[in-house]
Amino acid sequence: MKNEFLLFAIVIVALFYSTNSMATEKKADQTIYYGGDIITMEGEKAEYAEAVVQENGKIVFVGSKADAIKKYKTAGKHDLKGQTMMPGHIEPHLHPSISAILLSGDIVAP
Repeated sequence: MKNEFLLFAIVIVALFYSTNSMATEKKADQTIYYGGDIITMEGEKAEYAEAVVQENGKIVFVGSKADAIKKYKTAGKHDLKGQTMMPGHIEPHLHPSISAILLSGDIVAP
């Protein structure tokens, strides 16, 4: 019984450490962008930020570089070197070849 308890305790400790290491690995996919014009487009006018942090493809922080470094200590750093960073834009137009394929058939509107 004592050996079973010891084995159980070792397994629990091993699981605890492996879960902590996975959480640390997840944080490794953070990047702090700074050193350029960062346009947020938060309101109707362009607004600028000193730093942006992205984690797993999503923006998780917008603010000062000092606060970003303090809060995301393990994040990678990317100096924009004076370049401008702004939100991406998706152009929803149709290319003529796509509309030629789509519009050649009958379309039944709801």
